[in-house]
Amino acid sequence: MKISNILSGTCIVSGIGMGETFVLNEQKVDINDKKHNIPSSKAFKKFNDAINITVTQFKNLINKINNKSNAEIIETYINIAKDVEIENQVKSMITGKTVNLVKIVDDVFNNYYTIFNQSDDKYFKERANDILEVKERIINNLLGISSNSLFENEKGIILCCKQILSSQIVLLNKENIKGIIAESGGKTSHAAIILTSLGIPTIFNVKNVTKKVKNKQIIAIDANKNIIDLTPNKNEWTKKIDNYYKDLKDIQRYVNKPTITKDNIKLKVEANIGNSDESIFAINNGCEGIGLFRTEFLYMDNTHWPTEEEQFLKYKQTLQILKNKLVVIRTLDIGGDKNLSYYEFPKEMNPFLGNRAIRFCLSNKNIFQTQIRALLRASKYGELAIMFPMICTIDEFKNAKLIVDKEIKNLQKLGHVIKKPQIGLMVETPAAAMLIDKFSQIADFVSIGTNDLVQYSFACDRLLESVSYLHQPNNPALLKILKLVIDNNNKNPNFWVGMCGEMASDPLSIPLLVGLGLENFSVSIKKIPYVRKLINNLSKKDCQELVEKALNLSTVDEVNKLVKDFLK
Repeated sequence: MKISNILSGTCIVSGIGMGETFVLNEQKVDINDKKHNIPSSKAFKKFNDAINITVTQFKNLINKINNKSNAEIIETYINIAKDVEIENQVKSMITGKTVNLVKIVDDVFNNYYTIFNQSDDKYFKERANDILEVKERIINNLLGISSNSLFENEKGIILCCKQILSSQIVLLNKENIKGIIAESGGKTSHAAIILTSLGIPTIFNVKNVTKKVKNKQIIAIDANKNIIDLTPNKNEWTKKIDNYYKDLKDIQRYVNKPTITKDNIKLKVEANIGNSDESIFAINNGCEGIGLFRTEFLYMDNTHWPTEEEQFLKYKQTLQILKNKLVVIRTLDIGGDKNLSYYEFPKEMNPFLGNRAIRFCLSNKNIFQTQIRALLRASKYGELAIMFPMICTIDEFKNAKLIVDKEIKNLQKLGHVIKKPQIGLMVETPAAAMLIDKFSQIADFVSIGTNDLVQYSFACDRLLESVSYLHQPNNPALLKILKLVIDNNNKNPNFWVGMCGEMASDPLSIPLLVGLGLENFSVSIKKIPYVRKLINNLSKKDCQELVEKALNLSTVDEVNKLVKDFLK
């Protein structure tokens, strides 16, 4: 493959495919065209008519969608289209004898887009695209342009576009799409969330791809390696694709297998989820429990602080789906790089070191108590564990646990049946790791959050590219911290240690973690069978010998080479 024929971007969904390109060319609208001018007396009615058509179109999309999460995303578009503030702003700008209604709508929505896009929070920055999607629909309906160019009858295509919209994705025939390549898009965008659930190989942020490929050109995509081949050798890629699906079929054999090492040591592979709807997906991929339910998305995907009842229903749903499997639900982990549209955090020089996670909850006890009550009310429907994030001191844990104990008594007085949950904490800082012997006496479990633990151990912002070289989970220094924490798993039979960070699914880290004695690996849903296959082909005894060697090395490169040689 010539380098000039290879493109790359940001892998959103892993997978591999080859097919004809379908280059989605957007209809360009000249916003300033004078032919858009209409009498002011007719403008507001025309705007309302376009809103009604848009809302009806979105409702029709919902009727065609089976996936509840995807339907909820379209519901947010309806809420944007019907937003009273937007309506009032449009109305206030209709002045004079004639107006360019298209430009007014464009200006109002662009203003909202700018507010979201300039947010310091990456998640909300990506939500800005939702506003543009609604705007495009409304303008198309003002001008009578069809928004439905969904190429449903095409077969074996690789879609190339500037940006893929969520409302387009939900109508795609998954079987006819071999891959999606877009010039823009974020990993946590609604489009990315839907594509992940569909499993369509996807690469975003591929510069000028709509200009570099022609329609009906044969290209190949390998999202696993972040490669787009513009001149693929058909025989080589056909063989490559066949081998990929053969391996995938082999991986699927591990979905419903137990997690047992070659020397018969029973371990667990659990799932990290962000909402209750992902629970079924986790079960279908063979999870042995939920090791991390990130409740912050209940708050971040909302327009207000979620009520006790709203949260209760979500937690109840997850516990019922998992039945007798343990569900570890992390309390609100907000702040740092995670903000809310309906709450303004005080400006901080170092938000990752500021009033975030459990610190925020303990200083906003009414918000924390609401969540705790919802969790406790849901406890009777399954096996619940409550986990506090970003705990650094014994007092923080005791204060948080005290609130749980008080709410148990309050709810019992009101007649609620409470099934006492396990109470644990995240180990994300060296301070928490150093106190593990004390925590193991008052907590039921800990889960190691390696993403932050690496960040705080090496004093490097994990979102800052210039110091990304310091993200070294396999560094001997970090391995020694992990050993200290995991060793407490063996000292106290009533205490267990899990891991829910990215390290738990890294093939170069898994043998080391098995050797260190980690028993609970919580990973992203699609990685469950891959992690289980690797663990089932390892011997704990061999892994323990590997760890002994690794702990005596000096650099991460030396450790990684050691593991690579071991895996060979």
